[in-house]
Amino acid sequence: MAVATFTADPDLTETETATTISYASATLDAQPALALAAFTVAAADTTSDLAEGVAGMAAGLLDLFIEQGATFAQSYTVIDDDAFTWDGWTAAAQIRSSASSAATLYLDLGPYLTVDGPTISLTIPATQTATLTKNGRWDLEMTLDDTVVRLLQGAVIVSPEVTR
Repeated sequence: MAVATFTADPDLTETETATTISYASATLDAQPALALAAFTVAAADTTSDLAEGVAGMAAGLLDLFIEQGATFAQSYTVIDDDAFTWDGWTAAAQIRSSASSAATLYLDLGPYLTVDGPTISLTIPATQTATLTKNGRWDLEMTLDDTVVRLLQGAVIVSPEVTR
């Protein structure tokens, strides 16, 4: 059984044991920077065992701080298992007014997600962040066949644009 550590930035990691799950959290500094605590998930070698292993983990908590009218880009990468890949998985994410399917959809992030090996990238163009006027909730789900995993979830905080 392999252990995969997920981080928003491969340079920001912390040592974890195979039995420990630390939830992701975002903080802003004087220069906006993401500090993401790593979390681990046990994953086996076969696709079905891998899907079950990933499905057994709790979603990491990661708030998105989006600057209205600016390009938003983050990547989420498995960094401690060279063999791990998201190949075959489908990524889906949305920003809504609250954590409810009946809540207002602010932005479907699907078109702005890419999956490449161990990395999931989210790049929202400035033309789309300009349409965001309210804070909300988001999550990132990965799907493989009948297995759906909520990988990340959290608040979306929109910083209003001043320069037009």
